[in-house]
Amino acid sequence: MKMAHPTKNMNDKNYFQSKTSMAGANLNSTVNIYDPLFERYQREYARTIKEERLKSIPWHNAPSRSQSDSKVVTNSSKANISVKNPKKILSLRLFGKKPDKNIPTFTRETHESKFIGESFDKIKEDPNKLVSGVYPPHIEALIIRKMKNISSDKAKQGLWKESYFILKNILRCEKASLGDDHPQVANTLYHIGVAFNYLGDVDGALSSLQEGIHILFPKRYTDKNVDLAALFYQCGVVKGQNGNYSAALYHLHLAKQVEIHIFGSATEKTRKTIADYEYAKRASQRSNRTRSRAA
Repeated sequence: MKMAHPTKNMNDKNYFQSKTSMAGANLNSTVNIYDPLFERYQREYARTIKEERLKSIPWHNAPSRSQSDSKVVTNSSKANISVKNPKKILSLRLFGKKPDKNIPTFTRETHESKFIGESFDKIKEDPNKLVSGVYPPHIEALIIRKMKNISSDKAKQGLWKESYFILKNILRCEKASLGDDHPQVANTLYHIGVAFNYLGDVDGALSSLQEGIHILFPKRYTDKNVDLAALFYQCGVVKGQNGNYSAALYHLHLAKQVEIHIFGSATEKTRKTIADYEYAKRASQRSNRTRSRAA
């Protein structure tokens, strides 16, 4: 069975559609993305891409092990700079250095809590200060989680520009710390897509949502991530709001497949949205036929 190219632009209606009919299948129906043959095709394609990327890497420019080790030592030595003001001292046990004996010691939890609070207040005032590698990984994760909650609160208040600005900085930090294909990056891209849609940037919304889909789609068997269903669903909503009901239904049916795979059945929200757009598509087709007859 010949399948669609897995990295083809999502604006193409045939992104996940079969080029040849299966037994009893509709030529225009959406392919089953959990079909074993489709999965085998995906694995073969991913292996080919990986081999091509490895061939293109300029290995002669890669740093030696001694150079890499020296960078690590340099960075860790910078992290052990002591604080001059003893009242605002942070426990340097977090960074592998013993505190001064004259400074009263507190619990690790107290210092972490204080450090997180002070760091979060600075980043809250200026999200541009959220930079990867500045804080220990677990503290960075806590700060990002809090910033996402603030972004969500801004969105609930209709402050979509402020919400997007926060999410943009979160995305930059997550990509630097976790990599471009991490599930958390896909989650942030979903929220950015929603923000773009409310700001009236349809292209920006679809671009962000498609990037998120490309991250999660290859992992749909090993990781039952509901964000993949949310990304497909939001793509369908964006398409439907702009009058492209066929593309909307196409993405919504993909969202339905993911939900069935994860929950055993599609959610009521998805089923209702599919029914609404099916009705809108029929109404649009009737209207077009009426106009053509009148002409």
